[in-house]
Order: sequence, then C-alpha cells, then structure tokens
Amino acid sequence: MGPSAYLRDTNPPNAYFYNLFACSNALYTQADYMAGWYIFDKTGGSVGNGLAAVGSTKTGSMLLFENFYGPMGSGSTIGEAFVEWWKALGPDHDLGERQWYYGMTLLGDPTLNWWTGVVPQPRTPITEGVFDHYPRLTHFTWDRIGLPGVSYNIEIDAFGALASGKWAADVGGTWFVSGALTDNSFEHNFVGAQRGRWRVRAKVAGRTAPWSDWQYFKYTV
Repeated sequence: MGPSAYLRDTNPPNAYFYNLFACSNALYTQADYMAGWYIFDKTGGSVGNGLAAVGSTKTGSMLLFENFYGPMGSGSTIGEAFVEWWKALGPDHDLGERQWYYGMTLLGDPTLNWWTGVVPQPRTPITEGVFDHYPRLTHFTWDRIGLPGVSYNIEIDAFGALASGKWAADVGGTWFVSGALTDNSFEHNFVGAQRGRWRVRAKVAGRTAPWSDWQYFKYTV
C-alpha cells in the first residue's frame, strides 16, 4: 500500500448526529474531509442519515461532554447545546484550552434536536384566541405525527385555578392532563371566565417526546 493510500468504508452510517473525537476530522476546507462523509450524501452514492456533526478542524476535540449532552438530553437543539458547552468553559481560556478547544466547529443543521419532527404543532385554539361562548366547550387540535402507533397527551391549565394569580405549574401542580389519545383532537369544558393555556406531546415507539410550547387563550364569560 503506497504512502498516499487509505481505507474508507463508503457505506453510509446509520446515526444522525456525530461528536467526532478525532483530530482534524472536521477540517471542512480540505477536500473529502471525514465529517463531510458522515453528514452529506455523495453524488452517485447511497443516502445517509447524518444531519449534523461536531468536531475539530485541527488537533483537539470536545471534552467536558456533560456540558454538551446535558442540554441536548433536555431538548435543546444541537446548536444551542454547542453554545452552552462553549459558555461552560468560561469567558477566559488559558493556553492549554486555546490549543485544544479552539478549532471546534459544528457542521450540518444546528436547528435540529433529538425530537425534531415528533413534537406536535398546536393548531386550535390559536394562540391568544378570545372566546365568549358558554358552555365553554373548547375544541383543541394539533398536527399528526406521521409515524405508526403514535399516541398523544394534552395538558390544559387555567390561570388562578389552583392558586390565585398563578398557573398550576407555578405551584408545582397540573390542572388537567389527558390520558393517551390516538386522535389529533380533544374537546374539553374549560373551567371559567379567565385565561387558559394548553400544550400537547407525543409518545412514539415507547418514548415520550417533550411538550410543545404553551398556547394561550381566554374566556370572557
């Protein structure tokens, strides 16, 4: 084998996110840099699953991994987690830190996280919707998750229902959380003439995804 020859598995890997503990693996100014093989499809080749990769453009890599994986495990995007990892290093970097960590880069789509695509998008009531009908039968809908066997939970909160001037979560409680729902809609008689909010989550393949953002509404009667 000549000095310029090398071995490479050209079959696309199955993972979606990569943290590459390998010097210069993410040197994107170099043709055929390895991180690119993980996250980009090659012309005429197989389609891979890779979406984003973290790695170094020189000697070095990531350490203190908990400052990166902790935010990702809590639902942060890979870009947000990368920023939190840098912030955890502190504002001042000594020579050793500069030599090792400088050159770290994020390649691919920084707006993705583990749960991208499995957090339902709320539809109705639209946020800040105002209602004046009684009884206060409220129709909630959200987008379906396009996977088999998905179930949903909806949480509905009423301002001041558990404690005056507070949401239920502010006092460590919940007002209403449904059981498993197989449809992407739910009807509920709201509690009173006050502000309300709701959110929804999905359970996919036995795993419960994070809640959607709160959507707010109000009844005047």
